[in-house]
Parts: sequence; structure tokens; C-alpha cells
Amino acid sequence: AEREDVAPPAEVERNAGAVERLGFVLKHLGRLDESRKVLEEGLKASPDSYDLNWGLGSNCWWRGAYRDAMALYEEAVRLKLKRTNHCVELYYLAGVYLQVGEREKALATVRKARESAPEEPEGENIFGMAHFAWGETEEAIATFDRGIAAGSGFSYCHVNKGLALYALGREEEAIACYRSAQPLNPFAMPSFARPALILEGRGETEQAIHEILKACDDSLRRLKTDYIDIYT
Repeated sequence: AEREDVAPPAEVERNAGAVERLGFVLKHLGRLDESRKVLEEGLKASPDSYDLNWGLGSNCWWRGAYRDAMALYEEAVRLKLKRTNHCVELYYLAGVYLQVGEREKALATVRKARESAPEEPEGENIFGMAHFAWGETEEAIATFDRGIAAGSGFSYCHVNKGLALYALGREEEAIACYRSAQPLNPFAMPSFARPALILEGRGETEQAIHEILKACDDSLRRLKTDYIDIYT
């Protein structure tokens, strides 16, 4: 009989993972069409790959093709849940439901996400911003607090809680949230810019300028230390 070369499942999965990484890199270089083509070709060869369904879904999200992203994320989640009950991706699926106006689906999915992957700050941040967009500011703050309580150091739960507090006129609490985010991610400029904007709004212009200049100086110094020096 004629020999047929068929890669074992583990090798297929490794190859799919490599294709997904290439698509990921191209996406982050801004080469979205190239990324999409690479991922689509990979998915034709490996339609049951979690990595490729998720990777192409992410590409669709970035391009604003939310309904396409939704279908791909749904398939990726289905594949992931066949292997494990822990599925943080449910939060992101809830996020895309929000984008297409499927509020009830989003709420049901985030409830399932909290059962599957509790204390995931990135997921709570996504849903906190949804509550904020719906005008449910107190619920948004409570949701950001759940993300902060997870203790992983995810800075944007602090930043966005500050945004919600500021919307309620609680300026000092908002500034405290922004400042608590600063050491967690020195390159996340909103945590530095937003307190400066509050100070500027109060007429404290010199202090606002001082804070922004110091933030830029500190970020540049950390950039050199963390990234440039390793190549020299």
C-alpha cells in the first residue's frame, strides 16, 4: 500500500500553535491583512485548532469584524472546554457579545466565566467597562474591585476604577486609584495622565505639568533599563 504521511495529533497542534504565533506577531506589527491570511490558511488545514480559531477571532476583533470574531471565539471556547473547565476566554467572548449588542448573552457568559475562571482581573476589567458604558457606575466600581482583589497586579482595573470614581465626582479617590496603578505598569500612561488632567481642571497647572514630565522621564528611564540594556 502507498505510504501516507499524516502528522500525529500532537504535531498538528504544535504546528497550529506556530502558525497562530506568526499571525499574532503580524497583527501586533499592524499587518492585519497578512495576519488574517496566515491564520485563515492555517485554519483550513487545522479547523479543530483552538489556537487558530482564537487567533483569527482576535484578528477579526482588531479589525472591527465583531460578528466574525464572535463565531470564531465561540468555536475556540467550545474546543477549550473539551479539554478543561478553566476557561478565561469566556470573559472575552462576553466582551464580543457586548460589542454586537447581545447584553443578555454577555451577562450569561460572564456568569459562566466566573464559575470557570474566578478571580481573573482582565475579565473583570472587561465587564467593569461594560457596566460603566451602560451607566451602571457603582456596579462597574464593584466589578473593578473584584479584579483588584485577585491581587495579580493588573493595572487597568485600578485605572478604570479611577475613571468610574471620577465620573461620580469622587476626585481624590480617583487620583488614589490612578496612583496605585502607576507602579504596577510604568508604561501605562493613562495612570499618569488622568490625575494630571484632574489637577489641571482644578487650576493646579504647575503640579499637573510636573507630574506628566516626571512620568515621562521615569518611563524613558525604565524603558532603557528594561529593554535597551539587554541588547548592549
